[in-house]
Amino acid sequence: MGHTHRVAIIGCGRVGATTAFALLHTGQVEELVLIDTDRARAEGEAMDLAHATALLAPARVWAGDYADAASAAIVIVAAGRASASRE
Repeated sequence: MGHTHRVAIIGCGRVGATTAFALLHTGQVEELVLIDTDRARAEGEAMDLAHATALLAPARVWAGDYADAASAAIVIVAAGRASASRE
């Protein structure tokens, strides 16, 4: 199977972060953009993933916006309904 150049994940909660981690372990993703309504959360997850997967196949991981998803080969929506307490 060939490499998937860019994957976008919308939603950086438990499901989105776990999905991102699993995708990076496949070695099939060259770029992974994380999108969340809470930009700081997406940035934090991107940094965590970049550090946690440093010894895997190189992939660029960053926090982006919906415009970055437009050029993605795959878009995964992992966003649930917003919780009242924003946990």
